[in-house]
Amino acid sequence: ATFMYTGGVSYQAIFLRPLWQGTKKNELNETVWPLIYPFYNGLVDAQRTPYFQIIFLGSCLWACIGFTITTATCNLAATFVAHTCGQIEIMMSHLNTLFDNNDEASEIVKTQLGFVVQSHVRMLRFTTNIELVFREICFSEVLGSIFIICSIEYSCLMEWENSDPFAIITYVQLFLSMTFNIFIFCHIGEMLREQCHQVG
Repeated sequence: ATFMYTGGVSYQAIFLRPLWQGTKKNELNETVWPLIYPFYNGLVDAQRTPYFQIIFLGSCLWACIGFTITTATCNLAATFVAHTCGQIEIMMSHLNTLFDNNDEASEIVKTQLGFVVQSHVRMLRFTTNIELVFREICFSEVLGSIFIICSIEYSCLMEWENSDPFAIITYVQLFLSMTFNIFIFCHIGEMLREQCHQVG
């Protein structure tokens, strides 16, 4: 979350710099405001004063919402997988202690075995539900992160030519954030797969 918000706020600040450094004038002596997403010029005249501020604040708000959604998705997936891994460890503990100090034919063993089987079925159902819920979410997050990483690398190369250290540091922060995002999803999936292979 720290990388995500720091990189995102820094990225927004790159476009705020002209506001405190002074705006640029074009060849027609018109003030040129930098836009975070330049496609607004086709919809409205984004260089006019009220439109620019509304568009800029909307972009900043949308970025914060996007960062929050990404962070919440990672946290929710990690929480569900950690819960499942904990349930698997509890079930493995019950399996390991199933025949301790008990006869194989005793009622206690049958009751404990029934509990283990019920836990196993519930755990399998829960992991299936996790997969159904997070399959598309994780795919879109990883695909989006890969696309953003490619865009960040291109932007970083462009800023390298401009020798802008603030922008380069911002792009590196965003790059680390997206890389960490992909790592979290891959690690969560791998951890769940390994735990499920232990149980069968």
